[in-house]
Amino acid sequence: MRRTLPFMRDHTERLLEAASGGEPVLLATVLEPGAASLEQGAKLLVEPGGGRSGTLGDPRLDALVADRAPDAFRRHAAETVYDGPDGLSERVLPEATSVYLEVVESKPVFLVVGAGHIGRALAKLADFLDYHVAVLDDREDFADPELLPEADEVICDDFESALDRFPISANTAIVMVTRGHKQDELSLRRCLGRDAGYVGMIGSKRRT
Repeated sequence: MRRTLPFMRDHTERLLEAASGGEPVLLATVLEPGAASLEQGAKLLVEPGGGRSGTLGDPRLDALVADRAPDAFRRHAAETVYDGPDGLSERVLPEATSVYLEVVESKPVFLVVGAGHIGRALAKLADFLDYHVAVLDDREDFADPELLPEADEVICDDFESALDRFPISANTAIVMVTRGHKQDELSLRRCLGRDAGYVGMIGSKRRT
């Protein structure tokens, strides 16, 4: 506890930045020291570029966590690992130091392109799964916040312009469910090559 309070005081701004849409950061916390003389609650922050702040109390353990960070960022990890003879393991090891790893980042974004009945159903599902939900349609009667209470954002604009402006990243999942194959294709072209975490379409066998 002695180290935890100063650490949180010094790093709260960075953690809030990550949680609010800034660059993510990996937060590592000692859960159980095990046989090692470490302090429970000791914390280490690892940046995507490899920079570190704080310490778990063991330079070797700090290095192991930093080495695991790229994979943790890729998987959006929230997991407990154990310090074993062969490095960090997800398998429970008696008497081993346990460390909780969490990638601190903003909510994943679920972008629904098309606000018809399927789009509205997807928005409900994405909200239930705790996504930040955005719904886009070019028709005012459909892009209506009253029809989409689960959406955090409702965008009424032409698909191409809106998608060009929308911030797409590896933390974004996109599903095209517009009213026609022409709009689906236009939207898909605007999303490809922009490093979205997922891009998909829903349609009948005839349309797809």
